[in-house]
Amino acid sequence: MGAHLRAADGSLVVADAYGWREVPTEREKEFADQNITVRPVRDGVVAYLQGARARRSTNDGASWSDQEIKLPPHRSVMSYRRVDQASLTAGLRVVSIYGKLKADTHSRAFLLRSEDDGKQWQFLPLAAQDGVDLNETALAQNADCELVAMMRSEPPAGGHMYTAISTDAGLTWGSAQKTDLWGYPAHLLLLKDGRMLSTYGYRRTPMGIRATVSADGGRTWSVEDEVILRSDGMHNGSDLGYPISIETEPGHIVTIYYMTNDDGIT
Repeated sequence: MGAHLRAADGSLVVADAYGWREVPTEREKEFADQNITVRPVRDGVVAYLQGARARRSTNDGASWSDQEIKLPPHRSVMSYRRVDQASLTAGLRVVSIYGKLKADTHSRAFLLRSEDDGKQWQFLPLAAQDGVDLNETALAQNADCELVAMMRSEPPAGGHMYTAISTDAGLTWGSAQKTDLWGYPAHLLLLKDGRMLSTYGYRRTPMGIRATVSADGGRTWSVEDEVILRSDGMHNGSDLGYPISIETEPGHIVTIYYMTNDDGIT
């Protein structure tokens, strides 16, 4: 289990949206009538998107207790990836999720936030952008201890990543800012020299994986110095990326990701 899951009392803590939950087809109308996102899965089964939960284990993951997180009325909520959960100052945890509230026509980013090491959670708005779907959101602290969010935006209206910055550990956020970085989704990493690294998938020709740094805490990004890690994505190249980077020692970075090239194997 990752260190970011370990609470001060030794228990493991995780919070996220439930994601797609499967139910018999007979229940499809029940969710559709509530304007909750629902889709067919296979004969006799549909899946719906609703709700978020916190989970805690006191026996290193052998068993878990679940706690429902109170959300406003919504059409859908989804999680990104748990590696982007951030444990900030002692007892403060933040998790990015995304989706649509009942009145939304486009998806936007939200935050799950706990001030007591995961015992209680609050649901907060993070960012929205008129006419653009924002979804999978990377989180990291910059060298000034501000919380930086980098959000995927969906083509055709989107494609560039958006950023937002919080100076109060996620309670409130500045407006979403469109970056010059085309690609998605992203991972953010504070480097040992104080700069911030973004690695991300690049889903147009030449498809692959790219990286860019910010010298001002995630406010601007040196797209002119963009580094191409891979540019040989093929076949199902529109589904690639989800990189995660670590700095093994100052100036040495390892990035993992997935993609498909000319052998047709992902």
